[in-house]
Parts: sequence; C-alpha cells; structure tokens
Amino acid sequence: GVPHGWGEGRDPIEVTLEEMDKWSVKTALVGVGRPEADAAIKKHPDRFVGNVHVDPNDIMGAVRRIEQAHKELNVRMASTFPAGNVPQIPVDGPQMYPLYAKCVELDIAFQTQVGHTGPLYPSETGRPLYIDEVALDFPELRIVCGHIGWPWSEEMIAVAWKHRNVFIDTSAHLPKHFPE
Repeated sequence: GVPHGWGEGRDPIEVTLEEMDKWSVKTALVGVGRPEADAAIKKHPDRFVGNVHVDPNDIMGAVRRIEQAHKELNVRMASTFPAGNVPQIPVDGPQMYPLYAKCVELDIAFQTQVGHTGPLYPSETGRPLYIDEVALDFPELRIVCGHIGWPWSEEMIAVAWKHRNVFIDTSAHLPKHFPE
C-alpha cells in the first residue's frame, strides 16, 4: 500500500506511476503476491516488473512458486533472504541449486541479501564469498547481491569484479554510508 495520507482516496497504482514519472523512474520492481502489486504488473507490464520471494526450505514449493509467478506475472527476478529463512540456508547450500537452475531456465535474475543482517540472526550466511561458487556453477545466472555486503564490502566488490554475472544492489545504504 501507499503511506497514510499519500494520495488518499486515489488509486495507489496511479499515484505510484505519477511519482515514478515525477522522479524519472521508468520501471519499478515490485514484490508479487499482494493484490495491488499483482494488479500493477498486469495493468502496466511496461512500468512494473515482478519479483517473487521464495523460501528454499521448501525446495520444490519454491521452484513451483517461481515457475507459477513467471507464467502468471512474467516475473523477472526471484529472491530470498538467507539469514531470515528458518533454518538458515547459505546461498551456496544444496537447497538453493534447484532455484538457480529454474531461474536460468526461465532467464530471470536471482537476488539475495549479502552482508550483516539487521534482524537478530547470525550474519554468516550473508558472506559475499559464498556467491563466488554459485557464480562459477551458474555462469548464466544473473545474481543480484543486495545491500553492498557490509561489513564484507571489499569481498563483495571482489566477487562482482571477478564474475560478469554478479551485480551489487546498493539499496538499504545511502552512498554517504558506503565504505571508502
């Protein structure tokens, strides 16, 4: 939904499109599975692109969810939060490989959080170095690593520099907070 009082009484999709135009945002990535987000993708597929979040603890459920979201909403990315899955699964865990294979098959990107976790979970699953082996095993997979990898930012930069299919998502940190 939209923040309270923002475009009150108006279609939230139209308000969002107006804001996107105001700030010269051509396309927005939205999480699927909420009625407003799904409707936005269906009504404006040129402006809204879907991301399906999955839990690799249910391997086949996650694979089916990626496939279904791609078929119904043409999602362009699947994502997971390794530290937030219970039990935790690192990005190079065997449960992740069927998800990666499905993303390659459907030609969609995969996004994962890297670095220290904000919630009170162990951060080890977010080490950027674990992306290295995944990128080697899946050279066709576009891997988007969220949140710059802090406190292992240099490690994240090294992995992205090494692999043409690894990208760094700088969200969650303003540039003034980036390490030098």
